[in-house]
Amino acid sequence: MPIDLTDRIIQPPPKKAVKLHPLRRLAQVALGVLLVVLPLINWLRVDVTRGRFWILGQSFTAQNMILLFYICALGAVVLLSVSMVYGRWWCGWICPQTLASDFGDSLKTRIDLIFRASLGPAWGASARVLWKALMLVMAVVTAAVVCTYFYPASRVWISVFHPLSDHRVSSHLAIIAGVIGADLLWVRRHFCRRGCPYGLMLSLIGDKNTMTVRYLWERDDDCISCGQCVTVCPMSIDIKHGANQMECIGCGECIDACNDILPMIKSAPKAGLIELRYGLDPMRVTSRLNVFQKLGLWDARRYFLCGVVLLLFVGFYSEMFGSRATTITIVPSGTITQSDGCVFELYDLNIINGNPKDTSFTLSASGIDKMFLFHPGHVIRVARSGQKTVRITLAAPSKNLSLGQRYPINVTVQSLDSNQERRSVATIFYIPEQSTPLKAG
Repeated sequence: MPIDLTDRIIQPPPKKAVKLHPLRRLAQVALGVLLVVLPLINWLRVDVTRGRFWILGQSFTAQNMILLFYICALGAVVLLSVSMVYGRWWCGWICPQTLASDFGDSLKTRIDLIFRASLGPAWGASARVLWKALMLVMAVVTAAVVCTYFYPASRVWISVFHPLSDHRVSSHLAIIAGVIGADLLWVRRHFCRRGCPYGLMLSLIGDKNTMTVRYLWERDDDCISCGQCVTVCPMSIDIKHGANQMECIGCGECIDACNDILPMIKSAPKAGLIELRYGLDPMRVTSRLNVFQKLGLWDARRYFLCGVVLLLFVGFYSEMFGSRATTITIVPSGTITQSDGCVFELYDLNIINGNPKDTSFTLSASGIDKMFLFHPGHVIRVARSGQKTVRITLAAPSKNLSLGQRYPINVTVQSLDSNQERRSVATIFYIPEQSTPLKAG
């Protein structure tokens, strides 16, 4: 069967090719800003000092750990789906390691050019020293950003400038900065080539419909062997050696280079010889794809992954914004006193607010005739999806009680919101054989 290459060979290229480099830089800048801002506005942060975490500005406690599971599962499935559909797009466009490597390489090149152009080649060693110093500063700043995900930002930045003020934060800063500094100075692209497991994972899940950077061998006669595709490649590979090379990060720099060079050299300008393409089949003409195929949805596996992502998102949304039952627990503190014809007993009451908003609660007690409950605030306000422990006092007239008896009682917590939610918990009001008189004052 003959191969239909009409759209790739005869049709002229678009009037203005879309350059990938500016889009890639925009994605990297947006990622960098997002990673800095997320913990500062409490959209994603785990405060290890207070045992709480924040998602989308809402504060949660340990009983809401299921939300972190949803986030981790959603992130893993989204990464798996993106990898299956768009190949190495993660590596070349939004991977933090690639962002750090691009920044380090670009800064090194610019400093070297400035020093050599202005001061001469003899200043090359000074340029390298300056670059290493800036990389170390970058490592400290990046480490501080990482620590803001686990500690308050003010505490982190105070530790940056005054390391002895907080030994715990300073030690974590030093460890993280050391790892990042070593990566920026000596590792960078070597990790992508030899240490990153992402390429191996992609080789297992990629298939004939996965997007890849492909050299059009059917138009090899148009290649002028300028080598620009290798020169601009951050991984220094030759795309002509084949698609899906383990070192290829799918950045698209070679595509821009070929689209820029080839039309200027050839007498009859054509589209470049490298393109992003779903699969390697030259019979697949890109202009004839339907909407879903252009988005990368080619088969049932991809639709299945979209369904899994949707289900996880629904679960995350319902857990994040849905109402849950308020939970209360009560524990006697063991303090029992007697005064003015009444027996007093102290309890620790814990309220876990299941509502997605701040809620006020009132307390009441029942089980013994003329029993009453003391709480200094009268109304207990608990943050959304948060918890609070309060000390309450239960009292009952001595004449209604017998020494050495245990009386079952109920403490009721009622919401003051429109839903008027009521929750009760059972406990014991104990009257010992001998009560200790209440001390004055």
